[in-house]
Amino acid sequence: MKNHKYESPNPLKNPRVARHFRSLSREIDTNLSAHMFFQDVHIAVMPIGGRFSQEQDFSVEIQVSSEHESQVIAILQSLTDSDLFGKSDFKQLLSDVVNKIALYLASGGRSIYEIIRDKENENAWRLYSFTDKRLFRAFGKCIQIIPKADRHLWEKSYVIIPKEDIWEIAMPEVLGGFRGYRSIFKKLSRFSQIVPSFLMDEMSQQKWPTYFNVKNYEKEKNLFVAKTTARWGWHMRSSGLRIWTEFYGMYRFITFDWAKACLREHIIKELNQLFRRLQIDAEIVVKGLPTAREILKTRQQMCEGKITFNEASKRCSMSRVE
Repeated sequence: MKNHKYESPNPLKNPRVARHFRSLSREIDTNLSAHMFFQDVHIAVMPIGGRFSQEQDFSVEIQVSSEHESQVIAILQSLTDSDLFGKSDFKQLLSDVVNKIALYLASGGRSIYEIIRDKENENAWRLYSFTDKRLFRAFGKCIQIIPKADRHLWEKSYVIIPKEDIWEIAMPEVLGGFRGYRSIFKKLSRFSQIVPSFLMDEMSQQKWPTYFNVKNYEKEKNLFVAKTTARWGWHMRSSGLRIWTEFYGMYRFITFDWAKACLREHIIKELNQLFRRLQIDAEIVVKGLPTAREILKTRQQMCEGKITFNEASKRCSMSRVE
């Protein structure tokens, strides 16, 4: 599909579920390592704005029959807050969609949507994102229990909807899945960023224990963070430079590129499966970006000394955008 002018979707039925619960909202995690990891995981999984200068042949195609074209566009538009009505850049639309889903996955390990049917056309849908808190499954139904403190806002105490009206996407198993990803954040949040809490208590009393070595604590903490995020290959920004060699640092940079490619391919695969589930004859195909398989091959060539660090970085990096 090229140079297609997208039209605003038709009016839709109202969502049944509650999007969020104010009473259960928690303060943003101030742990620096957890916050930086979250930010780095979701940024530029697809080229921001659909523009990628490193590969001139980057393209996005959707193989779809004419009768299903508008259905696909309506679904994708519902997955992003970008105002793309009237625009013709499908690369930008899909890039925004994938990056938005990646943001939700990075924040909690999974993202859940209600599938909403069009008022006039029962064969058309849009997706409505909502919280996975207080959500239970039983007997083919999804039950959302609304906290008492939030019932006045949503004017209901619970919601029951068929399981088939829910679309759920989670972190891919190759990256640890939902539970593995949540475990990473739990581990990253164990340690304060400068000194442990017991030392902070003593410092608040204007005491400085001579037995505590801050540099050793920082080194051990960084080693723990590196081990915790090893599956992802997170480079820890500048923190890792003090605990590993140049080679291992590049190895982790490329591994992190691989992890983000896995995440991108997983999201696109799940979108294509959603189309088939909704009996929409469509498939999204992305070309011109480094694939997870290609990145692993590049990493192996670097490890064998067949290519330089600079060449390996150029082949794998998604950081260069126009």
